[in-house]
Amino acid sequence: MNRFKSLDSQKSLTKLEEVPSILRTQRVRIDFFDRQSIDVDAVVQDSLPDGSRIGTVVGCHGSPGSHDDFKYILSYLHAHGIRFIGINFPGQGYTPRMFSLIFSKMLNLRLSYIYT
Repeated sequence: MNRFKSLDSQKSLTKLEEVPSILRTQRVRIDFFDRQSIDVDAVVQDSLPDGSRIGTVVGCHGSPGSHDDFKYILSYLHAHGIRFIGINFPGQGYTPRMFSLIFSKMLNLRLSYIYT
């Protein structure tokens, strides 16, 4: 029995400008694997802050990049009632750069940031 169904024919596509772009600042404590931690005022995009009964897509951009990298799929997700959360890593998008971080910690930072 196939439990998956196509979303293509269920709703018409929403135009990008009709999708709410809700950016908010959220204080996040990032715990590194070496037991150090930092606090970051992270900026995230949440298209449906009240949640979705269908599901949530979390977008993690490349470097450089930001939540805006996902603007082309945002209207499709919104039209189908799927929540999108776009994360801006430190130093990217609107999240401030953390000069105390060195390149070797960036992988740990991103993994810790996602799991927070």
